[in-house]
Amino acid sequence: MAQHAVSATGIGSGTDGYPVDNPTYNLLQAATSACEAVEAYRKYAKDGDQQLFDLLAEEQGRHAQQLLDALHSRLMTGGPLGSGVTRR
Repeated sequence: MAQHAVSATGIGSGTDGYPVDNPTYNLLQAATSACEAVEAYRKYAKDGDQQLFDLLAEEQGRHAQQLLDALHSRLMTGGPLGSGVTRR
């Protein structure tokens, strides 16, 4: 599948008429899911098992940040992930 550049605004000439290419979409969706999981874990922590859900929220928060960093890098460079991605 051919990949097309994505502009800094996130709108580019993706494949098959979509505004973004599949790898960018995947990062966006994964980051969204990770952020939603953090929110859910924080809610669950209030209902009980606080230590467990706080730990899970913290870990998922790190995953969300990695995904957001990768998405930011991809949007700023207009292409695949490069050496600008930082791991935490």
